[in-house]
Amino acid sequence: FFFFFFLALPTMSPEEEVAAAQLWWGTADDSTLQRDSLFKHIKRPEIEATMSAASSGKYADFWTVDRLAELNNTVDTATDCHPDLKALFAAGASKNVRLRANRLGQLMITHAVELQKGGGGGG
Repeated sequence: FFFFFFLALPTMSPEEEVAAAQLWWGTADDSTLQRDSLFKHIKRPEIEATMSAASSGKYADFWTVDRLAELNNTVDTATDCHPDLKALFAAGASKNVRLRANRLGQLMITHAVELQKGGGGGG
């Protein structure tokens, strides 16, 4: 029964995901970001730039090697970091900047969509 329930759930197109993430971002306040296990480790301007880049998918235009290195240092010292963010910088993860930037961007979009669906926004 549960298997069929999950099959029946509608999926969003990439464009719909971006729109939902941007909708969530438009209502997210600082306290929401500070409570979230993913977004509290990323600066507001970085989230803004990622949400802007989501329409084109060109996350690597913003997430340069220096910005990724800075986030990596933050993640390495965080004890309460989102597991998918931690995994992005784990030993054995790809060091390719474009690939890492794309994975980070998609993680942020997917996470924002989950928060938006669950009512975990600002507003």
